[in-house]
Amino acid sequence: VYEEVDIDEVDLRTHKWLKSRYDAEEWTALREKRDALLAGCDWVVVKAQEAGEDVPADWANYRTLLRDLPKATSDPADPSWPTPPE
Repeated sequence: VYEEVDIDEVDLRTHKWLKSRYDAEEWTALREKRDALLAGCDWVVVKAQEAGEDVPADWANYRTLLRDLPKATSDPADPSWPTPPE
């Protein structure tokens, strides 16, 4: 007989049998947000390419930090998001 129980975030992170599922969901969420942030600044790249110019260094660096975020993050629930250029 199975009993339905509420599982909170603490349970997901502490119970070994649920941790891998929780971590997989967190990594997926991190990548989805990262991809949205990258897509949100694609206009900078397109604008530079259309003008025959280089992408501004601060934007290129920001985009590199976003692309590298998953491998630079140890806890997908608490990543250090880079600050976008102004």
